[in-house]
Amino acid sequence: MITTLFFFGLPTYFLAFGLERVCQSHSRDVLETQFNELDSILFGIGKHSDALEYFSNLLSSLGKAAGSSNERKEFLEKEIQSINKRFPGTFAFVCVDSNGDLLSDISEKGISKVLGRKLYFSLLDSANETPGVKNKEVKKNWGLYLNYVGAEANPDRLEIPMKLPIETNIGEKKHWFFAFVDSRGGIFSHINKTPDMERSALVDQIRSSSGDIPQGAEMGIYDIQKDDGTADGAVLGAMGEFQRTTRRHFQIGSNIYGILPFSPTLRIWIRVSNYNLARIGALKNCFLLIILIFFAYLSHFLLKKMVLDDPVYFSIKVRLPVLFFFAGGFPAFVLLFCGWDYILQKRQERVHALHEETEGVLRSV
Repeated sequence: MITTLFFFGLPTYFLAFGLERVCQSHSRDVLETQFNELDSILFGIGKHSDALEYFSNLLSSLGKAAGSSNERKEFLEKEIQSINKRFPGTFAFVCVDSNGDLLSDISEKGISKVLGRKLYFSLLDSANETPGVKNKEVKKNWGLYLNYVGAEANPDRLEIPMKLPIETNIGEKKHWFFAFVDSRGGIFSHINKTPDMERSALVDQIRSSSGDIPQGAEMGIYDIQKDDGTADGAVLGAMGEFQRTTRRHFQIGSNIYGILPFSPTLRIWIRVSNYNLARIGALKNCFLLIILIFFAYLSHFLLKKMVLDDPVYFSIKVRLPVLFFFAGGFPAFVLLFCGWDYILQKRQERVHALHEETEGVLRSV
């Protein structure tokens, strides 16, 4: 029994211990990789943190896609319906074709055909002017456009291509104006200032990013001001963990979370099951079972041979190398493995401490 424990039990123990440490190290690497993937998705949404910037990109993409469509009017009608459904009460569209004729079916009421045609060609000419005489045609006829575009609008900012909507009204209705023109027509849109404008832009970004998130992942928005107690309990737990530690990502149970503060009250969260870690755990348990079965088999074999049957004798040529290995090689291997494990653990601690320190500095800015 002592022989079995010493020559087979001790190596089996260290083999199982080493397997455990290797699995832990690999699990940390896998978890860090998943954290980085979640950060990449969240930062991809966060780069359009301004709702107006997102609306500008949305309308510019609409104009470019319509310009390359063979059925421009039908395409615009379908897309504008989709936009109005996603952002109810936010946009008011006016569309014209390449001749400046008003597409009345998809344009708001109250703008004349003459005004729509004249504004289109003025902006189209403005886009082709040299920088020194920018907006010459727009300024020349500004008195005609003032009532439609907005009393507070600055004609110097009405440049094509537009990067951001211009402020046109001090009220909530038609607060901003955006225009896209090319050789195939023009799209003019007023943007109303709505209370949920920022949130609706976030929701739309999450919807459009659904194809980029890992399979089985969930993403959503948590609004501190509108917490009515109906939110997912697991999400509430993740928000509590974020509030307590200010860490952007962490593991709770069988899920890992990524959280991005979008504003003082809005949080974007993403949740994915840590299936890779579960798979590593299953493989580890499988290998441990194999090791234990092998140890049990050897123990049974030695017990049977040395107690129940004739003892097995090994020659001195076999005994000496084995004894030297257990006396010198095995302890050296154990020391080497423990030293390497200690170095990896300290490195992980230093990297984690550096991340925490860096995040603390950024939060204090």
